[in-house]
Amino acid sequence: MFLLWFAAATCVATGICTLLGLLIARAGFPQPLGDRRLGSVDGLRGWLALSVMVHHFYIWTRVSYTGGRWEAPDINFLGQMGAGAVGLFFMTTGLVFYPRILKGWKNTSWTSVYITRFFRIVPLVTFSVFVISLLIVVRGGGVFNLAYARNAARWIISWDEPNLLGYYDSGRLNAYVLWSLWYEWVFYLLVLPLCAIAMDTTKTARLPTWLVPISMLCIIAALKIAAKLTGHHLEPLRYFPLFAMGMIAYEIQSKDALRTMLSRRSVSIFALAALVAGMVLFENPYGLGMPLFAFFFICVACGNSFFGVFRARSALVLGEVSFGIYLLHGIVLDILFIEGRRIIYNLSINQSTIILIIAATIIVPIAAATYIFIEKAGIKLGKNLSEWWNAKIIRLTPREIDMAP
Repeated sequence: MFLLWFAAATCVATGICTLLGLLIARAGFPQPLGDRRLGSVDGLRGWLALSVMVHHFYIWTRVSYTGGRWEAPDINFLGQMGAGAVGLFFMTTGLVFYPRILKGWKNTSWTSVYITRFFRIVPLVTFSVFVISLLIVVRGGGVFNLAYARNAARWIISWDEPNLLGYYDSGRLNAYVLWSLWYEWVFYLLVLPLCAIAMDTTKTARLPTWLVPISMLCIIAALKIAAKLTGHHLEPLRYFPLFAMGMIAYEIQSKDALRTMLSRRSVSIFALAALVAGMVLFENPYGLGMPLFAFFFICVACGNSFFGVFRARSALVLGEVSFGIYLLHGIVLDILFIEGRRIIYNLSINQSTIILIIAATIIVPIAAATYIFIEKAGIKLGKNLSEWWNAKIIRLTPREIDMAP
């Protein structure tokens, strides 16, 4: 019975988020035009972030009402609302940054790449750590000292999430979401430049560019097999093929015939079926289920709007504020379940699904506000610093400045 209530609450929360996105757009929110990124990816990102929130709400409910542990749901579909959504986020990163790889190592201003990435990610992460620290203090937490500064810095750089101010299990306050940012940073700092160097070699040899992501998949597969044969378990290797699939999606969408075919409305039915099959049949998107998720994502990258859903104004707004939704929804859920526990425990587990609706109503305006006042300011600052570096330090010509990422 709870699953029926949960499904109904998810539908209501989705409708509310759609309405809020539309209202925010009409209020003059600086939404993208839908072509700033490739295909319909902008419209997808918001729904991925909301999917992660629904996933974490289910875990919170199980922890609060059944005394369960904080772990992935034992129902594949519900688990994939978290893991599968993050997997598609990783594919998005591979897609969006593949043009840098295509430029190659020599033609990319790497300092600019890292300046803009730093100011795109770190300001909002820092804000989230500040809010979490303040919340811990309100709950009677510890003292601001050198240990706190060291641990907070580890949060901000997404290294890990040690306890802050002596508060046990501090990572639960943001639903432990920073783990995925750690892999994003590994991609930016390691995978991206290595692939760019490989692309230079590939072009020099006059080989097709798609060999770079295909080779990445093959190398990772070989490393995983070698690790398994030697009794080792290399956890990070499971995530990097998702970045490679995003790169392959870019290669496919660059082919006119394939892009036209995969963007058809009829194909969207098969793509949705593949996504649902991947979520139902597999507990994560990293192994055998990856091709199903990849097919869905490739269709999105090719511009398939899935009956207009990913091109709607509300979807574009939700996509623009998706980082805020992803990063801050855990704090909203934690406050609702902890500060509101006296009210919550008077509700049955079925009635508790109203919390999801409340959380959805709260998080979208918060994410929109943090985008305007924190993310957008950070993006602008990073862009200005990048242009200053290009113009004053390495003294590029105006044409080269325009071409810099």
